[in-house]
Amino acid sequence: MTAVSPYTITRPGALGRELSTIRSTGVAYDREESTIGVSCVAAPVLGIDGYAVAAVSVSGTTAGLDVRRLGPAVRTVALALSRTVAGHAVDVTGHHHRRHAGG
Repeated sequence: MTAVSPYTITRPGALGRELSTIRSTGVAYDREESTIGVSCVAAPVLGIDGYAVAAVSVSGTTAGLDVRRLGPAVRTVALALSRTVAGHAVDVTGHHHRRHAGG
């Protein structure tokens, strides 16, 4: 894996550990791994099938953004959106249909 900053995760073992942490917490952090001076926190929005259909993220300057503090808030927003998405079905034409309990 090619580093794009001094903080980019390039070792497979380190990446595996990071992915495991993301799976268990539901939150991903970019700590200047892509761009020096920029950090990000993100969480998935899950569809009714449990697969990611979107994501919520907050990015900003590392000096001005406390990603550890924002992590729980981003996860809470993603969970709320997941509940909303799971409550609606969208057909191939883009029409929304309210899902009823039990299907």
